[in-house]
Amino acid sequence: MDTYSAEPAYHALLIGIDQYPHDPLESCVLDVRSIRRRLSKSNFSVKVLAAESTPIEPPGVDEMAPTFDNIIESMRHLTATATPGDYIYIHFSGHGTRDPNHNAIANHQPGDLALVVHQGHGDSGTIPRIRYLWGWDLANEVRVMVEKGLHVTLVLDCCFSGSIMRKGSGHEEADSGWYFDDGTETQFIDSEPRCLDYDPEVDAAFPLIHTTDSLDSVTSSDVRDAAILPTWMGKPQGYAVITACGPTEIAEHIKINGKKYGALSYFLIRALMRSGLNELRGPFGNVYEELRTRFLNKKQKPIQNPMWYGDRSRGIFGTANVPGIRSLLFPVVLRDDGEFWIECGNAHGISARDQFDVFTPSCPDVALRGTVKSIGELSSRLNITNSSSVRNGNGLLARALTSFSLLRYPVHLDADLGLDPYAGEWQRQQEARPWLCFNDRENPFSFKVTRSCSGAGYQIRNSSDHEINHLPLELPTASQTLDAIEHLAKFNLTKDLSKEGVGTISADEFYVQLVNPNNISHNIEPGHMTTVEEFTALQLVMENKSSDILYFYMVDLCPRWNVTNSLDASYVAVEPERIGNSREGFRAAKNPNRRPAVRKGPELDMMLPEELVDKGYTECVDVFKVFVTRRPVTFDTLRMPKIGEALGLQDPIMRGETDEDDTDDDRRSNDWAVVDFPITIMKQAD
Repeated sequence: MDTYSAEPAYHALLIGIDQYPHDPLESCVLDVRSIRRRLSKSNFSVKVLAAESTPIEPPGVDEMAPTFDNIIESMRHLTATATPGDYIYIHFSGHGTRDPNHNAIANHQPGDLALVVHQGHGDSGTIPRIRYLWGWDLANEVRVMVEKGLHVTLVLDCCFSGSIMRKGSGHEEADSGWYFDDGTETQFIDSEPRCLDYDPEVDAAFPLIHTTDSLDSVTSSDVRDAAILPTWMGKPQGYAVITACGPTEIAEHIKINGKKYGALSYFLIRALMRSGLNELRGPFGNVYEELRTRFLNKKQKPIQNPMWYGDRSRGIFGTANVPGIRSLLFPVVLRDDGEFWIECGNAHGISARDQFDVFTPSCPDVALRGTVKSIGELSSRLNITNSSSVRNGNGLLARALTSFSLLRYPVHLDADLGLDPYAGEWQRQQEARPWLCFNDRENPFSFKVTRSCSGAGYQIRNSSDHEINHLPLELPTASQTLDAIEHLAKFNLTKDLSKEGVGTISADEFYVQLVNPNNISHNIEPGHMTTVEEFTALQLVMENKSSDILYFYMVDLCPRWNVTNSLDASYVAVEPERIGNSREGFRAAKNPNRRPAVRKGPELDMMLPEELVDKGYTECVDVFKVFVTRRPVTFDTLRMPKIGEALGLQDPIMRGETDEDDTDDDRRSNDWAVVDFPITIMKQAD
């Protein structure tokens, strides 16, 4: 990552639109004004482009109006005047739309999703004309910012589902009796979904300002084994995006003391008010999980699921290297029966003995102890000590303290270590890790620890008593050696995750393969080792043959013992193939003669890591795991840094016994499946 010596500056562009020719809104301007007040207290340079539903002043040429030209010009002004290393925050509250003729995912194809903005006023002089700011054009402006070295966070509090998912009840519906951890009463309102139906005449009047080949010069990441090639959002290392909901969901409002806000905007405002910049310099993923737990605790369905795209480990407003940030966070949900459930289960490798610190975002240093009571497929019951002290479950988060399933990977300590001058330290380190199993050499082991050849440190060997590739030659202390063993064991646990039997999404309901977009005859099926040359481009193709929306996740187990999110997104939602653009179309999708729906993920460039090449390696093995579920969950807790780096992310852990008393209304919603693509990457011949 580039470093800059000067103290960075902070800039914000806030866009709120209530005024539309039809389906006006009433909370978007309040969203951005509330955010402006908070950011202005933190030395932000803030610009607001807003349009109230009833304008206070007559329309005219207004440089503060949320027109297409003003938005693009404001972004370009920020690009021109900001200094490399500065932070840019862009927030949009208003209507979104979606072209139903594009069968695409939100972070891949141009022209599928758009923000609905103004384009001056019509002949009447009072009613604004609208124009679409397509994701492709928005992404090109962000790309230029990133190439200059600016750190960009984009928040979109709108939705793109249009009439496909709109309820159309015609009256205001609200959840009641919903409270924050401080007792503030809230209501979710679904009468004003932030989406408009696509209008082809509006689209035809204004072409894209960027051509689809304008991202050809974007370079791919040089820090990943399978790096994302240019997609419509450019380099994932330089930006982060939060959207209010998935592509098939509705972005709702929330009512606080009689005032309406966008739900995503309001929860983000609370995070800003609670923590300011210091905590938001922490990992973007932690802020995302705080937002996510707010929505998961919503009492009525459908649940709005915020999505993220881009680099989850970076900070929204600064470096993520903040003391105390040790792991990713799990949302905790309080269900109607009074039971606490944590959003992880067999699919994430949870053990029935695992313990968690459970806390509210407003009091992260005051934690209760939670222990897994019983395990479900995608979520697990949690027994929380002194749970009566919790006012309600809204906003609870959990951080793992133990990984007892690591007991499945026993460790053998060589007899010579008993004579080690640091034998006492070895004993203390073993006692501090009750989730590791230490046995004698008479029993099978997964890892063996011996003295290094120099005698100055220690070495780790595998179950065949061979050296393990890509590890330091020697580890100097007992603590570092056992930390490395934990890392290796957790990597293997993730690699071993599998699903069979009851609760499995069947092979008849989905199909995935890796394809070479430059050689369509080179298709890779799951479960078979395949060899490719470095720099080969591969693309995940996801096919939904079921009548449900399916959610796909992809992680890469890399040769340097790290695990990455290959899609740089929460998930890819693949709808069933529908007929028409309404709810009836989803019912029609159950027709057995329909065509399956297909999505393509971003291209991945198969790369042999430079440090391995420098050491003389000519090949390496990556294992891609693709998870499939019927509801949005996160598998980002499986991510791991390269061994040797500071372990700052949540540890993946293995599966325990399934909870047979799962109280979900729809057990099928907890179904999941996983398939593997092992790939050998060969160095290109000179």
